[in-house]
Amino acid sequence: MRCDVISVHLGDTPDNVGVVSTELIALIPDGATFVNTARGIVVDETALTRDLVSGRIDAVLDVTWPEVPAEDSPLWTLPNVTLRPHWAGSLGRDLTRLGQAPSTSSPSSSPDAQCTAALTPQSLPAWIDALTRKNSDAQE
Repeated sequence: MRCDVISVHLGDTPDNVGVVSTELIALIPDGATFVNTARGIVVDETALTRDLVSGRIDAVLDVTWPEVPAEDSPLWTLPNVTLRPHWAGSLGRDLTRLGQAPSTSSPSSSPDAQCTAALTPQSLPAWIDALTRKNSDAQE
């Protein structure tokens, strides 16, 4: 059996820290895509980054550890990695903010078009601003 997409959905609990270990990452089939929408701390990011740098696998990372990768992290520039800010559980005014988030591509009227709003070092200030506004709205 081959799994082309592995998606992680774990909470941030002491038992889950590093549960996606070097050994588990090594079991991901070549060419598969690893998706983490859980918490960055549940993944051995050193092992994951090593396999991403090698090009063995692809990744879509909604979360990392640390939560914002270091400025010199290869995750920012690898062509096989998509970084997204972690905006899970959005409701109310948050949905409007998501629609106003900075985007690296323009929406298209084509039903097959994909609009990506990737997180990059250049777009990070705009994302932080949007997240700060989101968090302040949630506290109102």
